[in-house]
Amino acid sequence: MSEQIHRLVYFSRNAMPGTEDEIVAGVQQILASSRSNNARAGVTGALLFNSGCFAQVLEGPTPAVTETFERIQWDERHSEVLVLEYAPWLPVPSPTGRCPSSAPTGPISSCSATSP
Repeated sequence: MSEQIHRLVYFSRNAMPGTEDEIVAGVQQILASSRSNNARAGVTGALLFNSGCFAQVLEGPTPAVTETFERIQWDERHSEVLVLEYAPWLPVPSPTGRCPSSAPTGPISSCSATSP
């Protein structure tokens, strides 16, 4: 049996003090450490940022997503963290029964549809 994959989507307020340049440097640091940590944990996702807010999608094995999000909640650079979605990741087959050509890539990209 394969390990359960979950998707977590959250929003938070930017709590990083400093000038615009210092905040950009802080976000670059977040990206660098996240890429390393997430690859090691088997977590994929996307981070959106503007000067006031973060929004992120995390996908991966349930324990890894949970541990990653716990670190984010304790990170002082985030405030007012709000979970928008936390649910099992389910591939959606196309009507033809084949994986769509735009299927995501990465450790959770397998499409469970069968070819006709």
